[in-house]
Amino acid sequence: WEDYITCNELSSDVLIVRKTTKTGQISAKSRIQVNPGQAIIVVDSGRILDISAEEGIYSFDASTSPSVFAGQFGASLKEVWDRFKFGGQAAKEQVIYYVNIQGELQGNKFGTSTPVPYDDPVYRGIYIRYFGSYTFKISNPLIFYHNVANDVTNVYTKDKLMEQADGEFGMHIDDAVSSFALEGVKYNH
Repeated sequence: WEDYITCNELSSDVLIVRKTTKTGQISAKSRIQVNPGQAIIVVDSGRILDISAEEGIYSFDASTSPSVFAGQFGASLKEVWDRFKFGGQAAKEQVIYYVNIQGELQGNKFGTSTPVPYDDPVYRGIYIRYFGSYTFKISNPLIFYHNVANDVTNVYTKDKLMEQADGEFGMHIDDAVSSFALEGVKYNH
């Protein structure tokens, strides 16, 4: 049977959606729909087969599953034997990852929850707070996928990315503030 795979779940809070079939294999000539603001990454058992950011409907012709109807009877029997060895499940999996490339994702806030000590060489012990917001855009779906692929079960949301980004951003700001304090000590002596 041919499958029809599409994704309507990519809101501004959803960055990647993982789609596959019930069997975990996409049959040859199945259709994959790419909507505006989406990119797809086709993965077969961890290996990237294809990527596209052009909207439209594509025919899947990279199926690695043999078909009795195509005259590959020997290969089909091997597939049945492999499934038997793996408890009825396929020993491989084909997945379509839909990546959100809609544009800039706005309103991402950062800042300190409590004042941070700053050892100023002149004023001594002061405390500072910082906060703001930023936007980001997924401009390269492949690099983004490689960086978060291990965290994608079915849906990868902006909240999950923000947890990591907030920690890293805060750490770099703290490092910068510390280096300013050290530079101030160096120039005042």
